[in-house]
Amino acid sequence: MVDVGASSISATGHVYHLDKASKFPGTFTAVEAAIALGAGAGAKAMENQNGVVMTLTSTKAGLKFKLAAEGV
Repeated sequence: MVDVGASSISATGHVYHLDKASKFPGTFTAVEAAIALGAGAGAKAMENQNGVVMTLTSTKAGLKFKLAAEGV
């Protein structure tokens, strides 16, 4: 994992395959790519063991570089 810099972020997203609230809790596995130099953008997709998928898109300000696989 690489995560260097300082930035602010604003994100929006969507949730898919959530037909009942009991499917939401769990461990989400995430993949993220982001880069910012002055202003930038990023994307993250997360899925839990129940098949619930969350996608986020973001805009960033500052100086930051990140490339990582994560579990949330």
